[in-house]
Order: sequence, then C-alpha cells, then structure tokens
Amino acid sequence: MNQQRRAASSPKSFLVIVASAAVLLSQVVTLSHAAPLAERWRVGARIQIVWPHDSLGAPATVQNAPLANVRVALGPAPGMPWQFGSGTNQNLFQPIACDFDGSPKLWIGLNNTPARPVATGIKRIATGLAALPGINPPPLISSSWPVWDFDNVDVSPATKGDTLFFFVTVDGPYRGQPDDFSTYSSVWAHGTDPRTYQPDAPVPTGIQDAAEVDTVIRIVWPHDELGDPSDAARGRLVNISAIVLAHGTSNSVPPEWDHQVVLAVNATNNNLSDVPDKENDIRGFSPTIGKKRVATEKGITFPVWDFNDIPLGRPERPFSLETTRLFWIRTLGVPSYPAIWGHGADARTNFPVQDVPREPQNCP
Repeated sequence: MNQQRRAASSPKSFLVIVASAAVLLSQVVTLSHAAPLAERWRVGARIQIVWPHDSLGAPATVQNAPLANVRVALGPAPGMPWQFGSGTNQNLFQPIACDFDGSPKLWIGLNNTPARPVATGIKRIATGLAALPGINPPPLISSSWPVWDFDNVDVSPATKGDTLFFFVTVDGPYRGQPDDFSTYSSVWAHGTDPRTYQPDAPVPTGIQDAAEVDTVIRIVWPHDELGDPSDAARGRLVNISAIVLAHGTSNSVPPEWDHQVVLAVNATNNNLSDVPDKENDIRGFSPTIGKKRVATEKGITFPVWDFNDIPLGRPERPFSLETTRLFWIRTLGVPSYPAIWGHGADARTNFPVQDVPREPQNCP
C-alpha cells in the first residue's frame, strides 16, 4: 500500500459541540428479554450529550473545560435501535428495559492512542417525551426511560489541543447471565479539531505474543476510483493499514499471529459499525476482514493488515456532504483496545438534539 496520508483541508476554529458515530465492541452475552433466547444479543449504546464545565460546575468551552458530564442511552440490538423519525427532526430509539442492570463503561482514546475504560455509569430514570408509533408525524407523550451518567470526566487534554474519543461498552451480569454484552456504540469526538494527523506510520519496536491487544491504524490513504490520490474531502475511497500490538506495549504480535482483524467505521450519527464484505457477501452481513502481509521496517519484521478500496460516500451523496468517518480496528477472539482515527474535511461531530424514545414506557 502506498504509505501516504493526505492531510485534510485547513482546520477551522469553532468548537466541537456534540457528536455521535458508531462502533462494534467484541463482548458477548445472551439476553433474556425482547428477543428469541436462541439468538446472541447485543446492546446499542448512544452518547446523548457531553457537557463541558469548569471545576465549579459552570459551563465552559471545549478549550477551557477540564471536566465534562456524559450521558448515555441504551437500546436493544440486533436490529437498529435508532432511526430518524419521519415527521420529526429528531432520532427515535427503542429504550432498553427499565430493569436493565448491566454496567455501561465509558472508554476514552487520546488522539490516535488505544482507548481505555475510565468510568462506570450511574443509572437513573429520565423523564420527557416519547413518540407514539404508527402515526406520521408521531405525537409526543410523557414517558420515562433509563439513562446512565458519567459525571466529572477528565477532559483536560482537549484544553491543550488534543482530541478525546468517547465510546461505551456494557458489562454483565444481567438477569443471571454472567457474561458481558456485545455493544454497538456511538463514538463522540471531543476537541477543537478531531481529525487525525499522523504523517509517519508507527513502527513496532519488537515482537511479542499477547492475550490482549491494542489495534492501531497506521495509514488512511484517500483516493478516487482510478486509484489517484485525493484529499480527505473528495476521496470516495480509502486504503487503510493497521497493526496489532501487545496490549500496553509498542511490540507487534508475531508474523504468524492468525486471528482475524476487522474494520469498523461510522457515518455521522449512525450506530452500527462493521464494514460489510460486499465483494464476497452481497447481502453485506459479513464484516470486511483485513488482508495480512508481512513488512520489515527498522529491522523489525511484523504483520500488517490492509483494507483497500473502502467506500466512503455514495454517488448521489458525496462523502464531503456526509461530514466524517471514524475508523477503528477490532480483532476476533482476542480482547482489543482500539485507537480511533478521525477522517474528513471536518471530523467534528454535531449532535445538538438528544434522541427521543419511539415508544412510551413508564419506569418506576
């Protein structure tokens, strides 16, 4: 792969306010509600707000806020728990059951470094309006539903020009099921310019086998349909390469490491993530698996996974109008800590209105 990444257009000066995008996290549990028991179930998680403030709790700008409060809503998956509400200007979602007692954890990635869990959410019951289904436009009626709060999260790196990427996983148990959940999460980019700029692809410093791994994107190279390089705003396709490191180190897994590596991507404000393998699965249900090759750089021989010609936009809606993509890599069968890559002419996100439940429920 051509080891070049074109920089996006010049940074803009206004602030990140709120953003959502999507990722799939590799944790699994069988849920016992709202679905056939034989099916492996998942949880959808969407960050509703990131509210920056100062040490006294007064609202502050991204550049000046050392702390932030984060709120998350959950919905059942598979299926798309979130959808744009016809007749409204808001996204509608199916809330998780009132008695859901899984434990959402907030993860934060600093710039292009692997994310880490930093806090466990506190459950509370939110009250507001829900959309009554079956009517267009849907009338809004009083409702209540569970949300999870993460208060006083340290976001001080953003005051120094760094970017923080937030996403959520959900731990069990739930109704006697001991395992964790497979979580489809949004990603929230917090910073004044969340685009990733990495002119020099990272090179591992050694080789090490690992039971847990960090997944790091080395290169995102935008190009057109003819393979000619393009900038981030105009390139309809990208080539991506990634490496897998032993967790917490700069050592690559060995060249013979044989776990599959999967590309995940979001579009702004969507909530599902794996890039479908349309070449080999026309229904788009199978994820795109990276093609492994072996590279030698600076005296180290290590595996690299390539994902070539990944489409960004559609002919009728160019990528530049879809604002941004957030890429990350996960591994199958091995716990992974992903680094997020923000790609676009403007990788900031915009999520000014919180989601509305699409069916009313009354939580005690």
